[in-house]
Amino acid sequence: MNKIIYPKVFIRLLTTFHRNPRTTEKELNDKRLSLDEKNILKGWFLLRKNKISEVIELIQLMTTSSSELVNAQKNLLLGICSNNVGQLKKAESHLIQVIPALEDFPVKCLKFIAYYNLFICYFNQNNQQQSEKTLKQMKELRTDHYRHELLLLQCQFMFHLINNQEEEAEILLSKLDLQTDKMSESMKLGHHYDKFNFYLLKSNLPECLKCIHEMKKCRSFNFSENFIYLKILLELLVYNKALYVYPQQFRLNQHYYFQLKVIQAIQGVDLTTAKVYWKKLIHFDPENYFEDFKVKDESSLLSLALKKYEHHLRSDDKEIKVTSPEIRKEKILADLLQNCSHPVPKDVIHQLIWGRSIKDKDDMVKLKKLVSRVRQIYQLDIKFKNNCYYLITNEISAA
Repeated sequence: MNKIIYPKVFIRLLTTFHRNPRTTEKELNDKRLSLDEKNILKGWFLLRKNKISEVIELIQLMTTSSSELVNAQKNLLLGICSNNVGQLKKAESHLIQVIPALEDFPVKCLKFIAYYNLFICYFNQNNQQQSEKTLKQMKELRTDHYRHELLLLQCQFMFHLINNQEEEAEILLSKLDLQTDKMSESMKLGHHYDKFNFYLLKSNLPECLKCIHEMKKCRSFNFSENFIYLKILLELLVYNKALYVYPQQFRLNQHYYFQLKVIQAIQGVDLTTAKVYWKKLIHFDPENYFEDFKVKDESSLLSLALKKYEHHLRSDDKEIKVTSPEIRKEKILADLLQNCSHPVPKDVIHQLIWGRSIKDKDDMVKLKKLVSRVRQIYQLDIKFKNNCYYLITNEISAA
């Protein structure tokens, strides 16, 4: 049997990357690296900057390599990217291909990283059995490098979390809090996300909000789709803020957009639209989204938002029960503007909604806030001109 010859330079740079990325970047142009090896390393650096779409595009352009190590790294990168955009089954299918390819591999560090990312995938699926098996493999592969110790601690914390072992999880979280000075930016981001999940399990949403503001300090997360999604839902749940959402905000994580459109529609007493986007979610992941607006993870932000507005849904799921006075006002104004072929004077609107004409600035501020909520909830392009409100479709009449 021929002995496998491993590319020493590539292995050294991969190992160094997972320990000290900054030193590795300087050696990307090493002539001893093949084009595929350079692309793999480039992919890791793009991933570090949270440039998911660029990583996927780069890897998909690569052909199948004669190097098993390169192919394993391709699957590892695609698995991590799929996991980061919520495609959990796709992520798992990539990641489980990595393990056999590295079975006889002599470098424990790279095996450890593969098992670590597989654990994260199983954690996100709330798969306790596979998480436990993967965690056991990680313990056997860990080295004395401090990064491995920290990653292992994080995984042990997450394992206690999915098993609802709050006391054990809190002890490990306290240990990790003492190690933040040793963490890279990406590890700090992961630590804050762990704290976020811990407080979410305890339904402590104000603390969850503090966590995402800490996560915002990490450059790679500040403008990410994950941050936008978490911020929108948390501010809705904690402060009752209006829910504004646009498709361009979620080019990678379309399921986030679908989720927010469902909540927005239910908030705006539009069950028809809510059902349309809910069907998209079921199609996206039938193992986590079910009929009648049910989700697998009952402690998730989506589940909490659905519960917040469940009183808008009748038990037969065919009609909306409009019980909130504010929701009634929004629906009245939306119906008025949609069914009126000409601009509607602000005094007429105020009289219809509040039973009297406008008296002072406070009344006008109150009306403007109502119009803003209607714009957001019903996605209507409402304009104001000559003391009248109208939809953009009626702009000619307003001229």
